[in-house]
Amino acid sequence: MNPKKAYKYCFSCGHALVAQKGNVLACFSCSRHTYINPFPTNGVIIENKKGEILLVRRAFAPFRGWWDVPGGFIQPRESIERSIKREVKEELNITVSPKKLIGIYTDTYLFEGVINYTLCIIATADFVDGVITAADDASEWKFFSKTKLPFKRIAFKGVRKGLADYLSSTLLPNFSA
Repeated sequence: MNPKKAYKYCFSCGHALVAQKGNVLACFSCSRHTYINPFPTNGVIIENKKGEILLVRRAFAPFRGWWDVPGGFIQPRESIERSIKREVKEELNITVSPKKLIGIYTDTYLFEGVINYTLCIIATADFVDGVITAADDASEWKFFSKTKLPFKRIAFKGVRKGLADYLSSTLLPNFSA
C-alpha cells in the first residue's frame, strides 16, 4: 500500500490526514504537514582475503530467505560510519572499519503492508576482529565468489545495483597502479 493511503491520522492531534500534491499529507485540524520522505539505510560490502563477498540470508520479511549484504536502517543522529559498525555487529558479531562509499540507491521496503521508500547507502568495510556468527535478522552467512553472487536471489534492487557498481569498479583495471 502507498504510504499516502496508509497514514490516515495526524501524528500530532489524531485527526484525519488529507493527501496533498506531491508526497504531503495535511491535517486541517492542527495545520501539521506530514512529508513522506525516504528512510536512510546502509548496506555493507565486506570481502575476505580470497576476494569473496560476504552475504547474509534474511531471517524475516521482506524477502525472508533471500540473500543480502549486512545492513539496515540508520538511526536518528547516527552517522553512516557508526550505523555500519552497529548493523554489522548486530547481524554478524564482528567489528568492521568503514572504508569507501560505493553509491546511494533508491529502493522500497515493504513493512506491515506499507511500501516505505528508502535511500540505500552502499559502502565497503574492512574486517577488524571477531568470529562471524549469524544473529539479529540474519539466519546464516556465506562468502561468495564475485563471479557466483546469487543476483536473482538478492533481496533488494538497491543492493543488487550497489553490488553491480562495486563489481564493475573492482574488476576494471586500475590505471593509477
